[in-house]
Formats: sequence, C-alpha cells, structure tokens
Amino acid sequence: MERIWPGAQETGEELRTPNAFGPGVKVFGPVVDVAEDASLQDRLLGLLGRDPR
Repeated sequence: MERIWPGAQETGEELRTPNAFGPGVKVFGPVVDVAEDASLQDRLLGLLGRDPR
C-alpha cells in the first residue's frame, strides 16, 4: 500500500470521467470521504472511489 499511495494521489480526473475510455467504461468513481485516522487501505479505497465500509 505504501508504495502505490503516492501514485494514487496523482489520479487524474479523466480516470473519474465515465465513458472517457469508451462507452460504458468507468475506471474510478468520485472520491469517497473517509476519516482522517482511517487506515491507509481505507484511504486508498476512498481515493479510488470505493466505499471501504
């Protein structure tokens, strides 16, 4: 997790835009807010548009 965190933080908005890579393609969703003291895994999931709950 620690190795991919810096790169994940640079995720561009084009990866969050539905259909940017073709019809029906959605790579990441909108950022999901997580607690500041959440684990790195939960923060990464939230950053990539997944709800860690």
